[in-house]
Amino acid sequence: MSAASRGPIVRLAEVPAEVSVSGGAGITAYVFARPGSETRWMRVTLCRLDPGGRFDVRDVPGAGAEYVYYILQGRVRVSLPDREDDLDPDTAVIFPCGARHDFRAVSAGGAHVLRLDAGAAEMPSSVPDGRPAGAAAVPFVLRRAEIPERTGVTGHINMSAYRFARAGQTTRWLHATLDVLREGGGINLHYHEGIDADHAYYLSEGRVEAQVAGRTYREIGPHSLMVFESKIPHGFRVVGAGGASVLRLGASPSGGTTGGSIWLPPSGASSTGPRTA
Repeated sequence: MSAASRGPIVRLAEVPAEVSVSGGAGITAYVFARPGSETRWMRVTLCRLDPGGRFDVRDVPGAGAEYVYYILQGRVRVSLPDREDDLDPDTAVIFPCGARHDFRAVSAGGAHVLRLDAGAAEMPSSVPDGRPAGAAAVPFVLRRAEIPERTGVTGHINMSAYRFARAGQTTRWLHATLDVLREGGGINLHYHEGIDADHAYYLSEGRVEAQVAGRTYREIGPHSLMVFESKIPHGFRVVGAGGASVLRLGASPSGGTTGGSIWLPPSGASSTGPRTA
């Protein structure tokens, strides 16, 4: 990562708004992480669509790129090869390499969408994405209600996990899992051995306290990104009532974005940021 990196915790208030979005109209974008700065390979962007705001990318620049869009708020309508589909929150649409992007906000208040992308020059085209040989590059939709709930995962406390994207199954390089944490929940301190990936957690609801690389970060609120390489020790827990919702994100040129967790004892880390009582 370059010296321009904003560090492991990036908050919305620190991210400049961009109103000129390639292939988009009526969209304000906030890039939390980009290759060469906070990450090596993946870009994480919050897109705020005005009512009627639209992505319509017919000729995707760099056909090697793939995208995951996750609906956080509002409703969007996506054009699929055989129909249009209305997407509500906790729904993802995945655009494989070369697929056309065409969706717009249809709710009165617009929509908030988190975009995860990687590829083009940075990634090898030889890594499979789970499509049958010769299958067309078409977008597809995944809803939380359709995804098996995973509970009782080692080191994941008071949490239900819903895996939307996994490299080699639904994507080529990207990983996206929704973690729904109950009060007191969290992920114990750990790092990943045997994989080399960009790793991030996007907090959409609730408040957490995180440990990253031996430091404690307090009062992390909604629309914050925790971002680091997979080999860096990290963990977090919910603070306060009401639980939290976190999108766990990753990207790797090899397609290996998860697994190999080495669990660590609680750290006597130094702290930064505001202290809670």
